[in-house]
Amino acid sequence: MRTLTLISSFILAIGELAASAGSPSFHWYFRENRGQWEGDVRFRCTNGERDIAFFKDKMVFSTRKTVDPGLPKEGDLPHQQRFAKYEFLTYAVHFPGSNPNVEVSVVWQSSAYVNYITTNNAAAPIRKVPDYEAMEYRNLYPGIHLRFSVKDSLLKYDIFLEPGARLEQLRMVYEGIDQLEAMGNTLKVKTAWFELREIIPASFTGNGENSKEIPVKVNYHMLNDS
Repeated sequence: MRTLTLISSFILAIGELAASAGSPSFHWYFRENRGQWEGDVRFRCTNGERDIAFFKDKMVFSTRKTVDPGLPKEGDLPHQQRFAKYEFLTYAVHFPGSNPNVEVSVVWQSSAYVNYITTNNAAAPIRKVPDYEAMEYRNLYPGIHLRFSVKDSLLKYDIFLEPGARLEQLRMVYEGIDQLEAMGNTLKVKTAWFELREIIPASFTGNGENSKEIPVKVNYHMLNDS
């Protein structure tokens, strides 16, 4: 029995803005919410300028840009300090009709971890929260698994289909963008600040890691303008 696999560069080049601004590059990890964040966030992937929050039924992307860098603190009087000001752009990708009991799990734990000594959401410190190289939605739709990882500052995803699973069940609805357009093998997403592109996934079937890969043709199909 064969499993269908689709591999793609996702719509968010998470290192692009930092690189264009001359900032140092960051290694991105997926971090589990163990109470250090409020709400139903399961995992986050962030560096302060860009943030991706993973929920059971959606992903929320946030980008920050500096409006006013502020002033170094030179004293306690109001005229001796000015805090930095930022603007934020946020949009979301929903999975309509997805499995409400989806398993959100981690893959490939790294050697890094973080301690949260003080948080707004926990009475006691939260220690040794590990980072992971990838995270996965298991059975997001029947027989369909969605795995995310970061490579070369790009968020990648793999879609794994078990035998009998129907790819057309997987749907993504974009909220908070200006325009969504399918152009040949490219999906173009326009926001108020930037334009993102997703190349159609490389797709193949196989019986396992060591089996011969057989290419499969797939296409984008837009149900409406979202």
